[in-house]
Amino acid sequence: MEVGSGCWRASFQRRALDRGRASNRGVLPMYPLPAGPDETRVLVPLPDGEALWVAFSISLGVSVRGATADGSPIRVAPVAEAHAGRVLICADAIETARGPSAIDSSLSPAAEAGALKGDHLVFTIARLGPVPDAKLGVVLATTALYEALSGRLAPSPAGPGDVYGGWRLP
Repeated sequence: MEVGSGCWRASFQRRALDRGRASNRGVLPMYPLPAGPDETRVLVPLPDGEALWVAFSISLGVSVRGATADGSPIRVAPVAEAHAGRVLICADAIETARGPSAIDSSLSPAAEAGALKGDHLVFTIARLGPVPDAKLGVVLATTALYEALSGRLAPSPAGPGDVYGGWRLP
């Protein structure tokens, strides 16, 4: 459930918005869309009441920057130090004048196939050497559209009972 090339990989993570707190819920599936050279496009279902963050694993020296369709910057921050020549970073919020805002249904996920022409999120991956930057386009979709195009079930929305309660794992 990831996409990318040798120097970068991305996965799409779900975050439930429970009682004003965000709780991570694991990976979201994706469905590949047609794209040009040095470009990857994916459709990602966004269950009701949830937000998205993108986890990137990049090689040392590679950088990632992102923006929404209207040009608002996406916050990209390191998560883990370099290990085995890789760095883990996350793209987890839209930078606004009022502060960071969740990547959620306020971006109006696509509900029909005709709305797939534009990307909700665009990430530019600056690679090492004399190669063009890579682009990752993300189309957020309703779960119904994801199921219709992919033929697979989309995840159900997370409920309040899905919140980690602090119990010990085996």
